[in-house]
Amino acid sequence: MNLSTYNYTNYWDYEETFKHFLRCSLLNCWHRFNFEEALESAITPIQNKLIEHGQGTLEEFMDHEDGFRSTGNLEEYITQTDYIYITQEDIHEAIMKYRYEKFKEKFSGYFSDLEEIIEKYNNWQSMKTPEIIALFDTIIHSQHVNGDIFEDIDTEAIKEEIEQEYKEYTKNYTINML
Repeated sequence: MNLSTYNYTNYWDYEETFKHFLRCSLLNCWHRFNFEEALESAITPIQNKLIEHGQGTLEEFMDHEDGFRSTGNLEEYITQTDYIYITQEDIHEAIMKYRYEKFKEKFSGYFSDLEEIIEKYNNWQSMKTPEIIALFDTIIHSQHVNGDIFEDIDTEAIKEEIEQEYKEYTKNYTINML
């Protein structure tokens, strides 16, 4: 790869975006990194990680969980009398509220680094470039620490690969200079 003419546009490929970020860091060529697209694409998995662990709103949690669980066999719990009418949806909502509260309690503070990323992301446009670089670096570090925010991405392996690529680049660059 010719790093001096390298161009990148697919910020929804997280592994390649992390590589691109590290290349830009090593070459100090931040004008080639589109922070808006990179942050926009990276924030969704972080938000999902928080939501699936009960760290969003109840509505977000229910929307997320509804994709994985159906109302199933709750019909036996339906109650209908002259005074009480409990539907299958009521039962499902009560179960989801209970699950949400348990998740929220169990994981409270557990993902504080991700919550901080979300908070900074909400204000990233008012940041200076070094702060934005630090924010994206924090996202990569969170993947390393928390794992599975971005599926099947090993940040250490990526870092090693890019460092090796950079060594080859500088070796060839030095040879060409001579």
